[in-house]
Amino acid sequence: MEPRKGAILMALFYPFTIVTIAAGFLAFVMILLKFDILMVSTVVLWFYFACAASIYFISERALKVFGFRGLFLGFIITIGILAILSAALFVLRHFGTSI
Repeated sequence: MEPRKGAILMALFYPFTIVTIAAGFLAFVMILLKFDILMVSTVVLWFYFACAASIYFISERALKVFGFRGLFLGFIITIGILAILSAALFVLRHFGTSI
């Protein structure tokens, strides 16, 4: 990878680094406050998904120009699927059958 493209990729991933630190801190605080681990994972994954989707929509034009759109979109879709699965498990555990 040429240095210019590497620097651009690093600049595009910088907001995700900040969001990852914030999500980790959110999880840390929720665990310290003795929340259920399933609730922690659901809240953190949805927070991460919302932030990542926002970052993607803000930088979509730049991602398309530099050819990183597929990488970021795959990342967002993966987080979204994990958030949906976590929410489904949370709903099933607290309002339905016991898992």
